Amino acid sequence: MPINLFNNPLASIKLGANDILKGYIGNSPIFPNLITIEFTSISGLSLTYTLPPSQTGDPGTSYSSTTFTISGTTGQRLNASSFAMTNLPASLSATVTGGNNSQTLTVTITGTYPTVGVGAITSVVSGINISTEYLAHYLVIGGGSNTNYNYIHGGGGGGGLKTSFSTQGGGIAAASQLTLIPNTVYTVTVGQRQQSSTFSSITATAGSPGSGSNGIGTGPNAGGSAGSYGYAGGQGATGGYAGGGGGAGSAGIGYANNSGAPGGGIGGNGLQVLIKGGGSSPEYSHGGTGTSGNRSGSGSNPSSGQYGAGANVINSIGAVGLGTQGVIIIRVPTASVGTASGTHTTGTTGTDTWIQWTGSGSYTA
Repeated sequence: MPINLFNNPLASIKLGANDILKGYIGNSPIFPNLITIEFTSISGLSLTYTLPPSQTGDPGTSYSSTTFTISGTTGQRLNASSFAMTNLPASLSATVTGGNNSQTLTVTITGTYPTVGVGAITSVVSGINISTEYLAHYLVIGGGSNTNYNYIHGGGGGGGLKTSFSTQGGGIAAASQLTLIPNTVYTVTVGQRQQSSTFSSITATAGSPGSGSNGIGTGPNAGGSAGSYGYAGGQGATGGYAGGGGGAGSAGIGYANNSGAPGGGIGGNGLQVLIKGGGSSPEYSHGGTGTSGNRSGSGSNPSSGQYGAGANVINSIGAVGLGTQGVIIIRVPTASVGTASGTHTTGTTGTDTWIQWTGSGSYTA
């Protein structure tokens, strides 16, 4: 859109033998009649910024939308709240169009070129909330197994035990802590007896029931295995002997060839996990004892754990032994603790807060 001097465009005017390249009224360019949008600096909130490319166009015409990025450091999560940029021409707008709750935001600039020229733009950003990922210890325990009554029957397996705080069930080394992302909702599923428990991507499965029979000449009758992670149940000897259920801390033991185990076997040990602090904890995920009828009767080392215990066989016709439910516990820095829902209790140990769920719910980091 050339500017004319009477009927002649300014581009046709010469100064002596030289073309006129630019013309101004005051500080505003009138020839050539183009507007340049150039960002020389974007800053604010101690974040890292890229710069949009420079663009030139006629006054009042559409500005080709362009983007730039805003990045935090490793582990930071950015969320736009009342996003704003200083020194942006009134005909342009900047909006966060991607990346909320991530390390990098994408900002898109749209609008039209101003009708008067603007200088190089130096802008300061505000209206971004910055949070940081954090680590969480966890203990996830599946429900213990029930047992039916048979004249000869193996004990119930304890629930699987997975944790980042100490040795896991089955003698497996402690897992890595979970990285929790702020503003993210994590589902908490607490398994009742014979059900698995899950927190985030961590699942501890339920224990399995032992096998049984009603005849002395049959067998062998093994105790149930603990869930994942945990140990196997004990194998009873042929001829009417049973095994104890496997626990998180040790395998069940079955009577075999006068091995010293009682006829109903020995229930496997559970594990203490001190994720809540203190010097002791319940013995989680103990294996249950079996029964061998009149062949040395019930086993020894019965389960009595508060959570994830396999059932002891009840030596009574028609009786059903009941395992115990699972549990989920996490431990996070108190400065970062989020919001829990569902049936839960909380407490502190040192600079950390623990949350224990005995019913399903959620955790918002």
